[in-house]
Amino acid sequence: MNTYKRLLSVSLAVVLIFSTCLSAAAITVDGLTSVWSEVVGDENASSVTPGRDDSEMRFCCLSGLTVKVGFTYGLSPDLSDGVEAEVKTSATLTFQKRNAVTLSHLKQDTTYYYAFSFDGKRGEIYSFKTGTDDAGFTALLVSDSQIGRSGDHRLDEVLIHDTAGWDETLRLAFENDPEISLILSAGDQTERGNVEKQYRAF
Repeated sequence: MNTYKRLLSVSLAVVLIFSTCLSAAAITVDGLTSVWSEVVGDENASSVTPGRDDSEMRFCCLSGLTVKVGFTYGLSPDLSDGVEAEVKTSATLTFQKRNAVTLSHLKQDTTYYYAFSFDGKRGEIYSFKTGTDDAGFTALLVSDSQIGRSGDHRLDEVLIHDTAGWDETLRLAFENDPEISLILSAGDQTERGNVEKQYRAF
């Protein structure tokens, strides 16, 4: 799994992340500045959320309106046993396409691997592990990350500053409790609800 699990590409109320998704060291403003174009240039950032019950997981990513998006999942880390899942699409307010997937009837206590594909080219492979009936979990409630609030939201330096602060907040939360498995976001993730760059930064 990547150093960072990408959290949101659209305004979702519930975000599921895993204990390995955050870096051990905080991102500095200087460090983030050096990779900023890559961070906000990722048009296909994806999210994963819990479903209606323990056997269901939901996934979502954005793409260009004409991009053909697929989704593969399986039990093998290289997805050699991959199965294609249905992708449901809809247009967004930022003139992109929302691509949503729901996986049902998942086995308990099992690691699954998955990847989106874009025009036939598979993206990075990620993983998640299902729980069991008797397994508890720790949730973290967050609010008002509001990327872009600390100054002129149109300026990259403001977004970089706010993103680094948000990263530090999450890092400290996981340092305090490494077993956090669910983040509930109460809202105001970004300063402007229709600015995609701010959501990518978040």
